Amino acid sequence: MRSASSNAATVHTVRIMKTPWSTPAGQGKVNAYLHAEGIDQLEMGGCGVEIMRMSHDGLVGGDERDLKPRAIVSGTLHVHPSFRRQGVAQRLLREAENTARGWGCSELVLMVKQNNAAALKLYGKMGYKAMPIHKEHGNEVCMKRNIFALDGHTMASLMPGSLRVKELGR
Repeated sequence: MRSASSNAATVHTVRIMKTPWSTPAGQGKVNAYLHAEGIDQLEMGGCGVEIMRMSHDGLVGGDERDLKPRAIVSGTLHVHPSFRRQGVAQRLLREAENTARGWGCSELVLMVKQNNAAALKLYGKMGYKAMPIHKEHGNEVCMKRNIFALDGHTMASLMPGSLRVKELGR
């Protein structure tokens, strides 16, 4: 660990590790937890992905005819403040998309707080579309994306790549 007074940034290569998720937020039986970490196992962020029965607009109750297994980014996609705005969240989301594709899902759903402007901007930039808001969503917006759409976002998630980030102020 660097001293707090150091102004030099440490550069890390990010790798995404996938592990079984012992306590998935939605209790999905098919699930994984994705960790963004450096080669030295420094945790930079993470998110869960799982398959849940839900409607097209992210609701788990309601009309049984509309409920089907769907992949969802579950829990919170988070990045440690020292590594934000460097592509870590995008790498995690792309790996969640790859995981969902591997499970045979055609779309990925996520929920985001209505007041989380940074997350809404990121997800919109990555091709996620907001669904109509229902009172059952509370203070969240349901967003989803066809993860097989032939666009730049899908191509980026399919292409292997390496990401290097600077650790600032940890």
